[in-house]
Amino acid sequence: MSQKIRRFCMKRRKEFHLFPLGILLFALTLTIVSGRIAIHAADLNTELPANDSTEISSEIPTETPVVPSTENPKPVLQGLIHDKNGHFYFYQNGKKLKNRWKKVGKNKYYFGKNGQAVTGKKNISHYLCYFNKKGVLTRKIDKNKKMVALTYDDGPSVYTPTILKTLKKNDSVATFFVVGSRVSTYSKTVQKAYDNGCQIGNHTYNHKILTRVGKKEVQKQVSKTNRAVKKVIGINPVVMRPPGGATSSNIKSWVGMPSIIWSIDTLDWKTRDSASTQKAVLNHVKDGDIVLMHDLYKATATASQTIIPELTRRGYQLVTVSELAECRGGMKQNKSYSKFPKKQK
Repeated sequence: MSQKIRRFCMKRRKEFHLFPLGILLFALTLTIVSGRIAIHAADLNTELPANDSTEISSEIPTETPVVPSTENPKPVLQGLIHDKNGHFYFYQNGKKLKNRWKKVGKNKYYFGKNGQAVTGKKNISHYLCYFNKKGVLTRKIDKNKKMVALTYDDGPSVYTPTILKTLKKNDSVATFFVVGSRVSTYSKTVQKAYDNGCQIGNHTYNHKILTRVGKKEVQKQVSKTNRAVKKVIGINPVVMRPPGGATSSNIKSWVGMPSIIWSIDTLDWKTRDSASTQKAVLNHVKDGDIVLMHDLYKATATASQTIIPELTRRGYQLVTVSELAECRGGMKQNKSYSKFPKKQK
């Protein structure tokens, strides 16, 4: 009996020693199986198609190389652009600016209905505007504001540049009715006046009183002066002033262009006095007046240095005869004009 008990106890002791080893083997097996299950699940996740509940990474897998595009992106046009058709201004989205003013740096432009910058002379709203070949605004006349046309006869002379300098300093222009025989001698002065925006008018070739000569001589005096002026500035005068203001219906028809007289006579040719010339203008000037002076005299050039800035200070725009006429209804050939007052509404 005691031997059976002894064998039973030895068997239980062996089983007791083997139990921890079994536990260890079971734990190791469980770890391996769990790892395989996790790996398999990860594989399944990468193969699942994307659906509403699946998150898709925005990152590009490292095993897929990124090849840069060889195509150049289209530039977004913006700002002032020049091409063979003219000057244009583009928004950042590539659309052209149309029917609008635009300031670019110190320059001002107006882009018309086709988007192209306007050049030359253009009426825009109540403004008469001038643009250079690049579309830059050079002068603007407000038709609603008061204006005066200063005119100078019998030149050019050595005193004309002084008047031109004063006009330019005050952003103003005038009309010079030149004597044709003097044009070639002072061609640079005539060219400068024209380049500054002034108007060159016809005052006959030899300053002849036209009422004392016949048709043939009248036409000769006018045509010779036209040729002399065109030789210098490239265009014929479009207005004329008969010496002494002497004209008739026949002379007007023979001349073939508007005859410009005056509403203020300074008598500067008679007084040769700067102060008298200043008073004649500044004490009597009104909107639409045409002022008569002569650039042959130093006193007139001196008086102009006061008259021009004072008129602009008073709010007058100093314009050419043709500009004044255009802003006030225009002119007709074979007619004479002494002023262009603003029409009452």
